[in-house]
Amino acid sequence: MGDVAGVEGGGGAEVKISGNPLGIVPGEPMVLARSGKLSYHDHGMDWELSGKNGFFSPFTYSGP
Repeated sequence: MGDVAGVEGGGGAEVKISGNPLGIVPGEPMVLARSGKLSYHDHGMDWELSGKNGFFSPFTYSGP
């Protein structure tokens, strides 16, 4: 279970990073984010990642 929210920058807008060659979605800016609650407990692994940083980008799936 997890949730993330964009980090608020100057003027209340989300902080975006453009042109990063390691971006999640090519051609789209990455939004800097922080996890509110994020954990994984399965397959013998227990990860607690609440309060950590992350990124997200808008995307859509499309077929050929």
